[in-house]
Amino acid sequence: MKLWFKNRRFGIGWYPCSWEGWAVIGVYLVLMGFLVKNYLVKMNTSEYIFAVVVLTGLLIVVSYKKGEQLDWRIWK
Repeated sequence: MKLWFKNRRFGIGWYPCSWEGWAVIGVYLVLMGFLVKNYLVKMNTSEYIFAVVVLTGLLIVVSYKKGEQLDWRIWK
């Protein structure tokens, strides 16, 4: 399986390591920008926060499925 995301060198999390990973990050940023531009003023705060949490949750799920196993790294 080709990895889209690799573990960070220190701490916890992933970074994109292929064009597919960068595409996922790009789509996430475009959707977040669209959400801010078009819905931040129109939605109430709880709806906006819910939408941000859903989009971020989807990003985390894709990173988990297409990335290395999550590992806490302090000294490596």
